[in-house]
Amino acid sequence: MRSHDLVRLAPAWIAEIADPRIRAELTRTPWAVVRRVAAPEGYTAIGVRGTSRSERWPWIAPNDAILACIEPEALASTTPKRAHLAFDALVVARAAAERADLAWGPCGSVGFELATGVAVVHARSDCDLLVRIGRCSRAQVQAFAHALGAAPARIDVQVEHDDIGYALDELVSGTDRLVAKTPHGPQLISLAECWRRFRESADRLETTR
Repeated sequence: MRSHDLVRLAPAWIAEIADPRIRAELTRTPWAVVRRVAAPEGYTAIGVRGTSRSERWPWIAPNDAILACIEPEALASTTPKRAHLAFDALVVARAAAERADLAWGPCGSVGFELATGVAVVHARSDCDLLVRIGRCSRAQVQAFAHALGAAPARIDVQVEHDDIGYALDELVSGTDRLVAKTPHGPQLISLAECWRRFRESADRLETTR
């Protein structure tokens, strides 16, 4: 499992959670998101959604309490069950990702609602996306970012490899240095180093196929 994956948790384990807020929330909706945090062996770091943006709880779950896992990519072609600008933005993102030949999927509130059917997307929600970087050029990524400007709602994109994440806005801004989000905390790296890591990650992936 990787960060941004959604996991469904076992009712028996949920019933034993000591924190009443987390227990109540997971009893209502037994899904959580995998966090980019190192967890003890046999456990996965998760984030539990509350009813408001201020209610987000970090937690850990034993791996044997995880009944199912959904990656953002598995939701890329899922049809929303209601109208919302964030879902309209998803249509724009899908077309842009296909043109750029990128592996992608929705995450955040959009991904959560698509996976669970629980209406968590609200009036001010962005459309959050995850892109798994492969062997693609800067020009492809730039074209993808440019195409997202036509969306009717803000699209916030995390570009990832090896469970390290970068903000697409920073990646295409021309900045010399950007923040890499790692399981051990943020790191400031050069843009050149970022693209070197992308190439190495793509090389490893092709070697293992």
